[in-house]
Amino acid sequence: MIALVVPLVVSIVAALGMALVGRRVQPRLGALMATTAIGSVFVTALVTLWVVALGFLAHDQRTGELFGWCREALKVHHGLSRWIGVPVVVGALWASARAVRVTREWRRLRGEGGATVRVLDLAEPVAFVEPGRHGAVVVSTGMLAVLEPNERRALLAHEQAHLRHRHDRYLLIGKLAVGLPVLTPLAAQQRHALERWADEDAADVVGDRSLVARAVARAALAAHDRPVPALAMLGADVPARVEALLRAPSGSVPGAVWALVAFAAVGITLVSAAVQVHHLSAVLTAICPV
Repeated sequence: MIALVVPLVVSIVAALGMALVGRRVQPRLGALMATTAIGSVFVTALVTLWVVALGFLAHDQRTGELFGWCREALKVHHGLSRWIGVPVVVGALWASARAVRVTREWRRLRGEGGATVRVLDLAEPVAFVEPGRHGAVVVSTGMLAVLEPNERRALLAHEQAHLRHRHDRYLLIGKLAVGLPVLTPLAAQQRHALERWADEDAADVVGDRSLVARAVARAALAAHDRPVPALAMLGADVPARVEALLRAPSGSVPGAVWALVAFAAVGITLVSAAVQVHHLSAVLTAICPV
């Protein structure tokens, strides 16, 4: 049991460490690392929950006959209290259902091709990206009306960066963290990093960081108190993004040090996930020997 729980605890601690240093590294690197850490922790947790759940079911009086094979396959020789076993079973089912639901939602929202920019005749100021390989930038006439021509160009460059880099795939993994308090800080860091990544791409396209900062600020003010879609220019921490755009990007030594710390944290989560997948592989081999 300890051999199963320790990798999970270690991966969670490493992921929380990644959340603390995420804003100190370059946005693209921060997004990649946060996404990797979320995926690794989720896989580690899912495998841990299922292995422990099957061990509990194998020893429980009501399900022992049905899951008796698990006792040998999992090398579990002692039962668990129902106060522990039942929540673990529920957690395993919930996590599995969560993964299926998030994937289906992503598939449902995918774009169907056609124009890469769609303008909605809508007074509310909205701008976002439809996910998928055939996604599109969607912007309302209300949003275009509150922006100056150059700011509209910055907005489109920002949203097209989301589309070009397929940030919807990152968010697909990030949404697995919803409902898991231990991953909430990392999910917030991922969302911030994705928006900062698109901000920096937009600044490169228009050649003016202050212009992108103004566009971000004006779009956020126009759409305040309204629900924010995923991959929208006014998402994440707008004041911090504006402040970052108004500063010159730096490649300082402290930034490199924080990047190494982030690499180490993500590496630990990957190793933990690999350990749990190895445990699962051993179980499957015991059940279905080749």
